[in-house]
Amino acid sequence: GVALFTMWLFGGFTNLTYNDIFGFGLFSYNLNGLINPQGWSFILNDLPMIPEQYEGFSYLGLGVILLVLISIVLLVIWFIKDKGILKKHINLMISLFLVSLLRVFVAMSPRAYVGEYLLYDLKLPSFINEFWGIFRSTGRFIWPVIHILMLFGVIIVVKRLNWKVSFIILSLCILVQIIDIGGILVEKNEIYSLNYLINEEYDLYKSDTLNRVLKNDKINLLVFVSDNLYDSDKVLYAEWAIKNGLKTNAYHFARTSFDELLDDHKVKFLEEKDESNVFLFTGESECVSYGFNCYELPSKYFLGYINELN
Repeated sequence: GVALFTMWLFGGFTNLTYNDIFGFGLFSYNLNGLINPQGWSFILNDLPMIPEQYEGFSYLGLGVILLVLISIVLLVIWFIKDKGILKKHINLMISLFLVSLLRVFVAMSPRAYVGEYLLYDLKLPSFINEFWGIFRSTGRFIWPVIHILMLFGVIIVVKRLNWKVSFIILSLCILVQIIDIGGILVEKNEIYSLNYLINEEYDLYKSDTLNRVLKNDKINLLVFVSDNLYDSDKVLYAEWAIKNGLKTNAYHFARTSFDELLDDHKVKFLEEKDESNVFLFTGESECVSYGFNCYELPSKYFLGYINELN
């Protein structure tokens, strides 16, 4: 109830967003996802997939794969020794299996792939596609299956073996996991570290062009013109503007329900060429085509202004 109320507060039921956004059926889960490193493994090679299926990234890591395999063997031995265990836990097992199966089905989308091979392409009524398409990046539905498999591995090992053997096996699996994906974790840590973000922001603050913008009292609006700005850069430039008392015409949203409104305002600003507005472009030629004086910015963007920036 709280989740639904929060969703309502954020406009989740306004019915203004698009449910046919590009990506539905592409940003999905590939059936080899759990063992496909997609560049994350030091040991295993990548497997074929559709390029857009990065949203369904679900590589377990070699340590977790080893843990799950050990747990399956232990579970089979357990069932062989005690037939009553299967009957005792049948409800739990069926529940977890059905939840996982449903998650996999939804994650694959109506267009399912194994590697680069199209397994099936369901031709469904439009109302089903429209509802399913709300989620767009369906591949993310596979993530709880990863959690189930990890918990399954740990619980079976701990329950079936004494603490010493359990400790050895879990430690071994952790070690294998670190060896397998440790390199990429270090790389990601560097990318998302505070120092990296500070350096990115510092590049903006030491930009001579942007400093000249701040010295011009007439300028009060930064207009994003190009549609192909990187999301991270759009956030960076928008926050720079906000921190320095400038307004912007856009920000990065996962979904927008006002694309036409944004386009109308952008066209209006470009036609008016008011000296209170500066314009952000991804290319110099685009900037020049609108008749602006163009100045290079960090990340190879260009700033357009109707007058000379003193």
